[in-house]
Amino acid sequence: MCGIVGICQFDDKNVQRETLLKMRETLKHRGPDDQGLFISSNQQVGLGHRRLSIVDLTAAGNQPMSNEDATVWITYNGEIYNYHSLRSQLQTLGHHFKSQTDTEVIVHAYEEFGPECLHKLNGMFAFAIYDQKKNQVFAARDRFGIKPFYYLLKESRTFAFASEIKALIHAPHFEKSLNHVAIGDFFKYHYIPTPKTIWSDIQKLPHGHYLTVDLTTKHIALHRYYSLEDRLADRQPATVDQVYQLLESSVTDQLLSSDVEVGIFLSGGLDSSTIAYLASTKQNRIKTFSIDFQPDRFSELKYAQDVSKKFKTEHFAETMADIQDCDIQNFADIYDEPLADNSCIATDTLSRLASKHVKVALSGDGGDEVFAGYTWYDQWLAQKPRMGIALITSFYKKIGLKNNVWNFERQYSDILANGFYLNELKSLLATDVYKNFIQGHDQILERFHQNKFKSVRALQYVDLNTFLVDDLLSKLDLGSMANSLEVRVPFLDHHLVEAVFSLDKKDFPAYATGKPLIKKLLSKTFSNEFINRPKRGFSAPFYHWPFLKSAAQEILNGQAIKLGILKFDYVQKTLTTHNKVRARRIWLLLVFEMWLRRWFER
Repeated sequence: MCGIVGICQFDDKNVQRETLLKMRETLKHRGPDDQGLFISSNQQVGLGHRRLSIVDLTAAGNQPMSNEDATVWITYNGEIYNYHSLRSQLQTLGHHFKSQTDTEVIVHAYEEFGPECLHKLNGMFAFAIYDQKKNQVFAARDRFGIKPFYYLLKESRTFAFASEIKALIHAPHFEKSLNHVAIGDFFKYHYIPTPKTIWSDIQKLPHGHYLTVDLTTKHIALHRYYSLEDRLADRQPATVDQVYQLLESSVTDQLLSSDVEVGIFLSGGLDSSTIAYLASTKQNRIKTFSIDFQPDRFSELKYAQDVSKKFKTEHFAETMADIQDCDIQNFADIYDEPLADNSCIATDTLSRLASKHVKVALSGDGGDEVFAGYTWYDQWLAQKPRMGIALITSFYKKIGLKNNVWNFERQYSDILANGFYLNELKSLLATDVYKNFIQGHDQILERFHQNKFKSVRALQYVDLNTFLVDDLLSKLDLGSMANSLEVRVPFLDHHLVEAVFSLDKKDFPAYATGKPLIKKLLSKTFSNEFINRPKRGFSAPFYHWPFLKSAAQEILNGQAIKLGILKFDYVQKTLTTHNKVRARRIWLLLVFEMWLRRWFER
């Protein structure tokens, strides 16, 4: 796991070594073990790398890395779990290797198969390859967006990329211009959806996509190489036993594909307990890590301790009683754009704890999306049958929207209730910001709502492509890598995901919620009390914490209002209205304020 950066110059100017170094060094936390730099002979392309050594700890694994004749160069972030078998295949085809890394396997797979190499990779990855013979850059991101890839594009001048936005702030021609559509999206969803970022100049490469940069014609093309629905088109239904076998294989592969020790994030919930259970059958005395909150009447620490005791893991736990325990300014430093998921607090703290003992950890992220675990799926089922025209009309009249077509975007976002309602944004955002937002808003939930998937499966598909990618996986990558920790997600093995979504209706009905397949798997090992207890999310009880008392004044006196982004009157109203969403909205406003102070003013 590493940090990658790169620059391509289109305007006949040379890549500046000092600029590339500055970009690379902003990512030192992602790779404290080594660093490397490559600038092409024509000075048009520069690649930089910071290394966190996981596979092949020798100098042979350093990057940027090339093929035998130095005509293909790569800077790569991620882990390929099937690299041993792919390496053997490539050796049979005549390729020669100088290291034991998965990095070099990608280089030769690209040489042999071109963009089709992506279909052969099983893992999490974001990389860029400079092909000297084609005078082209080929860049790709994994199927579900586990690893990040941000890029800056100035037509006919510069293309630059990085693992984190903070590196691109130092790229040639970057301008600090805020993206008003992204601001509106943030206050609606509490995260900024792909491909947008908070900056007008910077975009995210969508998951399951690759892009090519033709350095001769200056043409950039974006291609989708993976979609779950396409993969299911001609697939035979999987069986439950096959799903269990694939889950076990995924945990095994991700546990053992490392030359350093691997631990487990153990919350005590079903997902992390499943991983601990399967991992314990392959390896003894695994280190596990938990975070607990005070006050917290829903604490799962007891369950995590029970799991640790059952599987004889070496367990480490830490308790947080206030946001100051993790330092809110440090929080703003980690996240390069506003992200108001308060579980970021826990992720940062848990990663810091784990990084004291291991370099790699397994996490249960993705379990809810793949096996239908979210409580809002039940909420959807409960309200959907009652949604007649009269109810729809009265519902939207009640919240102040008139003459609006009832669509999935509004239904689902109202149930999630992560941000402000659409009609509230007009009152919250400054007039020009709101106008730009409405013109550019593309309703991401609606975009991924497909007729191919029915009932709860359709919601899972939406979450896989939105909430999981731009909230949970972004949070996980930035929070863990800020602490020089690699985190792997066994539930997002693409073979496993495809198998679950292809199950016969009798094995996994379209309306099934509460992770019945996981509960069945665990029923032989855990009690009914453990399996069937109410779901507890990985979030902090921040509404009880003292910082909320002072946060309101910070926001009212803050830059968001002074810069004319938000309206004072509506912010004040939000801060003084006592309802069940008040704390969440204070957090939303505070995250945006702290981000502005850290990244926009400087």
